[in-house]
Amino acid sequence: YTLDQMDKLPNDVTDRINKVVKSFGDNVTNILSNSIAIVSQIISTLFLLIMVPFFLIYMLKDHEKFIPSVAKLFNGDRKVFVTNLLKDVNYPLQSYIQGQVTVSVILGIMLYIGYTIIGFESVFYTHL
Repeated sequence: YTLDQMDKLPNDVTDRINKVVKSFGDNVTNILSNSIAIVSQIISTLFLLIMVPFFLIYMLKDHEKFIPSVAKLFNGDRKVFVTNLLKDVNYPLQSYIQGQVTVSVILGIMLYIGYTIIGFESVFYTHL
């Protein structure tokens, strides 16, 4: 019944209704595509946050086993390239992590000394 009444409306009103309906459809499409992109980005970020630490720990701990097992996935020149790449990445990565641990320990000691000097009760003290 309502669609039959559309013919009785002025052309000006009909055009506006059509524009609103088209605009609504475009907006819904944009919202859905943006939502899918956001969800995809969140999943990708979570995957990286979960997998990268495991990858790094495994590579640092068992790099002798890790490199050959990854190299098995490739053949020919790519196998040599991947093996060399993983070997080249291992040392700087290991050095970086050791450096970060060293900086963290030094910073912790400095903060402990500084807080002790100013008389600030550390959380470390209150939970012992």
